[in-house]
This record gives sequence, C-alpha cells and structure tokens, in this order.
Amino acid sequence: MNSCGRHLEETRLDPDAAEVWACEQRYWALYERGDPGCMALYAADFIGWPSVAALPQTRTAMGDGLVPPAAGAAAPPLELVGIAVDGPVAVVHLARGSARRLADGRELPPSKVMHTWIRRGDSWLLLGGIGGYPAP
Repeated sequence: MNSCGRHLEETRLDPDAAEVWACEQRYWALYERGDPGCMALYAADFIGWPSVAALPQTRTAMGDGLVPPAAGAAAPPLELVGIAVDGPVAVVHLARGSARRLADGRELPPSKVMHTWIRRGDSWLLLGGIGGYPAP
C-alpha cells in the first residue's frame, strides 16, 4: 500500500500493514515513556539516524540514549503518512509531533520519521530508520 503523499486511513490498511503499524505504535508508546522494553523491538543489526544524532546509531547506542520524559510531558501525536509491505520488509513513514512556533515567529512542522521493519520468525523488528525536521 502506498499513499503517494496522501494521509492514510488506518482502517483501510491490509492485515500485514496493520500489524506493522501496531508495532510502530507500540514502539513509540514504550520509547516515549523511556521504557527499555522498546529495545525488544529493535533487530540486533539495527542502524538508524535520529534527528538529534550527528551520526547513525546502533541498537546499543539507541538503548544508551533512552531517557524518561520530563514530568508531565505528553507524548507527541503520531500520524501515519505512508506504509509499504513487501514480504518480510516494511517501510513506514510518519509525522511525529505537532507544528510549533519558534521564538522568531516561524512555524516548525512535525518531525518526519521513516522506519524499516523486518519480519524475523513471527516478529516484526526495527531494522533501520531516519528522522528529521523539515526546514521551516
């Protein structure tokens, strides 16, 4: 399934895509709480490039950087923008957070995240990803 830039309706996902999206949502729920349980969703050979890192990070480095949120902080909303599943590989594109206004008045859009999932056995695991903020 490919959105070609349109926002997807979660109710119209095929079963494999719905399963991957559920894994994505579970990952973010754990990650946003600083819960080390999210590490179980990473493949051992994971490599990703979070927006806050100067270089790509391994699974171990991602776990080392896991921190609990500030008291009272709400988890940013997730919006599924695109998803494609081809056999044991899935790619998910999502918008994370809400638009925010900078001190100089410019609006910063939500961050963009792309995750690659791989099915190993009966489980979907994060194999890679990249995140960033579009230019304001």
